[in-house]
Amino acid sequence: MIDMYQIKMAVNPDSLLARARALHGFGNRRNAVFAISSDSLPSTGAEASRIKEIFKKANLYIDEKAVSDKLLYEIRNSDGFIHIAAHASRSSENPLFSRILLGDGPFFPFDLFQSGIRAELITLSGCQTAAPGLYYGNSFSLAKSFFQAGAKYVLATLWPVSDKISMLFMNRFYDSLKRKKSIFTAYLDAVNEIKGITDNPAFWGSFILLGA
Repeated sequence: MIDMYQIKMAVNPDSLLARARALHGFGNRRNAVFAISSDSLPSTGAEASRIKEIFKKANLYIDEKAVSDKLLYEIRNSDGFIHIAAHASRSSENPLFSRILLGDGPFFPFDLFQSGIRAELITLSGCQTAAPGLYYGNSFSLAKSFFQAGAKYVLATLWPVSDKISMLFMNRFYDSLKRKKSIFTAYLDAVNEIKGITDNPAFWGSFILLGA
């Protein structure tokens, strides 16, 4: 099954049936991009700006504008994608205290369940956003919290990757989406983009797509 369908992570078996009809047309939807730059993540702003160039109508929130209330607003109102390029930190003791570091402080996954998610795709470009905690097995991660709150697809990472590699991956992913490819095909395009640069799976194997 994995080889035949090139599955990275299928949370729901119905996702296999939905894949054939999943041509999304994000250019006609409400999309949002969030990014927090820092000395250790110098390319996040460029990553966000590039996505904004591809989807010109997307709402862009960078640094001090990328705050929790804006994210919650977009979660309730965006019906396309929400891209979040920021530091993430997982809690080994309590999964609900894993967090994304926004411009006004940490954003916790328990905030999601009060609003639900309307967006079809959530991208968590931070490190280890799909990694479970050390003490609660494979049952929970930041990525899975967004999936359980209503996102149909979540693109996330299992381990740290350089922000330059992430930027290359995301550029190709969103460029493929703009050309109205399916989310799954766009994901494969981005993986193959990185594979064309290096055959080391440490660079491309971190990116996983929940829902496919």
